[in-house]
Amino acid sequence: RMNIEHSINLTETQALAALADVYPFTMVLDVEPVDGGPHWHSFDAEFHILSGDLTLTDADGRAHPCKTGTRVVVPQRTIHAERSEGGYRIALGTSTTPDNFGEPVDRPVSELDR
Repeated sequence: RMNIEHSINLTETQALAALADVYPFTMVLDVEPVDGGPHWHSFDAEFHILSGDLTLTDADGRAHPCKTGTRVVVPQRTIHAERSEGGYRIALGTSTTPDNFGEPVDRPVSELDR
């Protein structure tokens, strides 16, 4: 289950430092506008929205608007979808490095029970 906390408001440096205390891989990422369908990842992820906005939809179909200053934790195998009309910038931490994410990174819901 996703955990979403609003009004955390860390700077880029503060967010990266907080993530580095927990995750072996961190980075700042600019995400283009997206309107993706439900999917999941094989790794844990946490990110802080540094700018822009994002709507996350959970497995129950509930939309969660997330603005600058929001902290999001998405455990591995958590179904979610992402939508952003203008794109967004995040500080990201993951439980493994990108070379271990697997392909595709956004896994189809149909593969979750395998």
